[in-house]
Amino acid sequence: PLERAAEALGVPAAKLQKALTMRTHTALAGRGSSSQIPLSPSEAAEARDALTRHLYQHLFDFLVLRLNAHLAPPSSGGKGGEEARSLMLLDIVGFEDVG
Repeated sequence: PLERAAEALGVPAAKLQKALTMRTHTALAGRGSSSQIPLSPSEAAEARDALTRHLYQHLFDFLVLRLNAHLAPPSSGGKGGEEARSLMLLDIVGFEDVG
């Protein structure tokens, strides 16, 4: 699963694993050194879930923008028909009106 996710995101699997299982602590005093601290299993699960929510939100926003452009009437520069159209999308939170 990690390798497939990394491939879909276009990042090396080792980098994705590190991002989801480690946090970087940077010391403010002195030389500004940093250290890697392993996340607990529950923290790593929260990091995974946060990344998933972030990706879902960006995908949803992308779809809304594309649909709005496609459904807009020609007078507004869209590719839609003579009249404005609307489409309701159901996501996890509820209905979003993109028309």
